[in-house]
Amino acid sequence: MRPPGKRLNPEDYWFIDGTAYDFSTFKHPGGDIALGLVKGRDATELFRSYHSFTNNHKNILRKYEVEKDFGPQILKKNYAFESEFYNEVRDRVKAVIDQIGTKHADTQRWMHIYAMLLSVLFTGYYFIQGAWWALPLFPICYWILNINTFHDASHFALSSNWKINHRKQIEMRLTM
Repeated sequence: MRPPGKRLNPEDYWFIDGTAYDFSTFKHPGGDIALGLVKGRDATELFRSYHSFTNNHKNILRKYEVEKDFGPQILKKNYAFESEFYNEVRDRVKAVIDQIGTKHADTQRWMHIYAMLLSVLFTGYYFIQGAWWALPLFPICYWILNINTFHDASHFALSSNWKINHRKQIEMRLTM
């Protein structure tokens, strides 16, 4: 909790459902980047999109809570996801995730990635050799590999190591 008489600077905290949190010492599994995206802002919708299907976060939030009912005076919401449609979709997605679970890339997904990588290497070799058929195939294979791995990494789902996810995101931006 905040010491009495100390003013809260909104830029130093994270806000979820109108409550201020200090995650500056928290080691988030998604890495510093996930938290850095919403520091000093209303993180409610981003938080809900990643944590709406579990209750594990409640004890963690309690530990880092600074002040309740602080956020609404400072932060303006330009959007509202609370609607009948949103709640129905969220509940349906939760039911599917409860049934199949969530996970990072498993062995089967990595095998797909390696197969895509092999196709890039194979077509790339022939592209460099000047084979006419590799001219359209190499860029297509390269794009398929990168868009798949970038997509997974941008959802923190390529690896349980946030640094691998972040590296892939940077690599994609540099190569495309």
